[in-house]
Amino acid sequence: MCVFKAPKVAKPEEPKLPIEYAAQRDPDNGTVTAAGNRTRDRLRAASSTMLTGAQGVGALDTSGKKNLLGA
Repeated sequence: MCVFKAPKVAKPEEPKLPIEYAAQRDPDNGTVTAAGNRTRDRLRAASSTMLTGAQGVGALDTSGKKNLLGA
């Protein structure tokens, strides 16, 4: 038999996870594909010069038309 009552103990709070920002998350497949598509579209949209074609830097322009830069 117990003479004293048990002391009231406050319930411990549930631990909270830290805030996870978008830059901390691993990219999913959709995000990676979208970034690749944006980069490819940006390269295709650039105007062609003597050294670049529609495929981007390094591809030769096969149109046969020669342009001077700045003209």
